[in-house]
Amino acid sequence: MHRTRRAALVTVFALLLALIAPALAGAGTASSAGTPRPVMIKPDPYEPDDTTATAKVLPEYSVHTIDNSSSPMGGHFVPDVDMFKLTAEDTGTPWCIEARQLAGYFACIMTASEVTSSGALAQLDTSIGLWGLTIGNTMIFRAPHPGTFYVSLEPVLFGNGVYELKVTKGLAERVAGDNRYDTAAEVSHLMWPNAANPIAELIAQIEDTSTLGPAGCVLARGDDFADALAGSAFAGMVPHLGMPVLLTGRDQLPSVTMREILRLSQMRLWTHQPFTVYILGSETAVGRGVEDELRMFEADDLVGLVHVVRLGGRNRFETATRIAALEASTPIGTGNTAFLVNGFAFPDALAAAPVASRARGPVLMTRRLALPFETKAFLLAHPEMHNVVVAGSASVVASSVLEELAAAPLSRNVIRLHGADRYKTALKLAEFGVDKLGMNSEGMQVVSGATFADGLSAGPMSAFTGAPLLLTRPSSLSTEVIGFYEEYGPGPGRRELPLYVVGGPAAVSDLAFDQLNDYWR
Repeated sequence: MHRTRRAALVTVFALLLALIAPALAGAGTASSAGTPRPVMIKPDPYEPDDTTATAKVLPEYSVHTIDNSSSPMGGHFVPDVDMFKLTAEDTGTPWCIEARQLAGYFACIMTASEVTSSGALAQLDTSIGLWGLTIGNTMIFRAPHPGTFYVSLEPVLFGNGVYELKVTKGLAERVAGDNRYDTAAEVSHLMWPNAANPIAELIAQIEDTSTLGPAGCVLARGDDFADALAGSAFAGMVPHLGMPVLLTGRDQLPSVTMREILRLSQMRLWTHQPFTVYILGSETAVGRGVEDELRMFEADDLVGLVHVVRLGGRNRFETATRIAALEASTPIGTGNTAFLVNGFAFPDALAAAPVASRARGPVLMTRRLALPFETKAFLLAHPEMHNVVVAGSASVVASSVLEELAAAPLSRNVIRLHGADRYKTALKLAEFGVDKLGMNSEGMQVVSGATFADGLSAGPMSAFTGAPLLLTRPSSLSTEVIGFYEEYGPGPGRRELPLYVVGGPAAVSDLAFDQLNDYWR
């Protein structure tokens, strides 16, 4: 049935492309960088933002419409184009630009252009498709010289809807809500903005992608990290670009979290694929009331695609091994390296999670002075994981633990990655991810090293961006973040990625954000 529907969608999509190809060619949507193209647009009745004459300099956050609902039949179809203006006083001035769908059905491309002496638009840059097949656009645009430039969003197919636009002068973007639960939902929406969008389904089918939305989500305590630390790595390594980490209270599921679960599951239903909510921890960690609410959601799914799974053990160490066992059973399996963190300290685990995801390795937990029985038993049952990366100094994970790992019967190759404090340890982990695992150094996720909640949500973003996670002090940007960017950041021939600061000003101050965002100067 799925193959039949896919074939039908491919046929429909091919027909649509055939019908609108003359118009798209006339509008110049496929022009290459530096090639002038005429301004051919259909006026949007809701917004005067369709030409260079009506383009405006936008605030950092704004909401816009795409009115492209007229039929594309025939050779005279011209799409709606939304356009806004950027003014650079200096060569190399960068902008971080994000567009995310809020409602409707459409897919867009984003381009940066300038007006030539003949009055045509010459394309200079285009969006990088950072979030895969999701209906969102990301672009880091650097001005090649002082002057005025124009950024346009142009639909790929017919459709209409509403999207939000974030324009930051600089390299960084803050992803945050009013609290940690809202921030987790914001991160999820950034990664997967295209819920309830049939155009996205068409794209997924044409690309022969077996999944559109995430395979599920990880639900962790927002006020206790005990069971959540291993879950961030798990969320990032699930096939098809991972899952988000959402947060809950012990006895009550926040409404913002439930809304996001409903939104994500709806996305999966377009392609008739299962959606699993993984609850981390036993009922003492996440109460039965939260599970019961999710079970009601599961029961309401008449086609049986929604599943609720609790991953909990008698303690945090056993919970981590249960998560690791599930990772090993996924289609991609696990690699030959496990990551070990102190189960009673969160900072090193936050920075280790994206690196572990990249290595397809589980995050296991230990006590400071001795390896727990649960962790030792898991390693004995998985001899293929013959490498263990220990995150943290001897004050976090004692040398006796490393000696136990290296000795029989475990007999593992042990690597310790550490610095003088949590910020330097995070830097060592990021360097390891780039040097040994091929993570992208052009971008990063930055979170507070003083609190854990935002770091849990930021970890799975690496499945998309491929960039490591760095920790900063809340009041000002840590020198380790600056050092990483100076050593590993963008260079000749490399694309630039956004520098995402996850968490509000209470977690990472405006001063710290501005220091990162203005670093290009």
